[in-house]
Amino acid sequence: MKHFTTHSWNSLKDEILQYFDAAKAEAKFKEHHLKQLVDASHKKKMGSLDDFKSYMRKYVRIGGWLLAKSKITQDIFNRSFWKGLPKTLHHCVKNRLLQTDPTLDLSQPFVFDDVVKAVEHVLCRDRFDDEDFDSDDLDSDSDSENSSSSSDDSSDSDKEEEPPCYIRKTTKQKKEKKCTSETEKERKLLSPSKSKKTLHSLDEEEHTAVKQDEVETFIKKLGSMTIEGPNYPLL
Repeated sequence: MKHFTTHSWNSLKDEILQYFDAAKAEAKFKEHHLKQLVDASHKKKMGSLDDFKSYMRKYVRIGGWLLAKSKITQDIFNRSFWKGLPKTLHHCVKNRLLQTDPTLDLSQPFVFDDVVKAVEHVLCRDRFDDEDFDSDDLDSDSDSENSSSSSDDSSDSDKEEEPPCYIRKTTKQKKEKKCTSETEKERKLLSPSKSKKTLHSLDEEEHTAVKQDEVETFIKKLGSMTIEGPNYPLL
């Protein structure tokens, strides 16, 4: 650096800033960073003063820097800060602002400092319902979600679940129908000649079975007889 040897501090400072891209380091935030913060905060619960202070610090860090660098106007700064508050808080804060100034111009965004004072009044630490603030809307939302989910679950269970007896009965009926249909199919497929042979074979099997029964009965009688028995001479 040539100005290091000339002992000119201002020239050396400008040279350092030029070499290390001071403009890039200075571009800390952009307007979309502020929008992201506002959208995220608007969806969150803000039921205590600590929650609000946390949001305010983050907002001033980004929005205050943009305002100081003339990246946004004072109107946008005030409007965005109000949009970052959740809807459950808007009503209470607006009532407080109108109570403080009944002639308040509603066509213009509420001033940042006035909104801060109103929120601090609404969320004061020693209020008796501090723990219950903002709970009604949250409960209603959770109830609606639970009711919708329970209705979905019940409808799904009605579709999926069936009594076990009904399932067993249905399965049994299907098996019986299947067997009946197969038997009927076999009967239809038999030709007259095959039917005649089948009947003849069934008659022979029946005759053989009768003879076997007679032989078995005769053997049992022989086993139970003695020479002195009255039935022995008959044989």
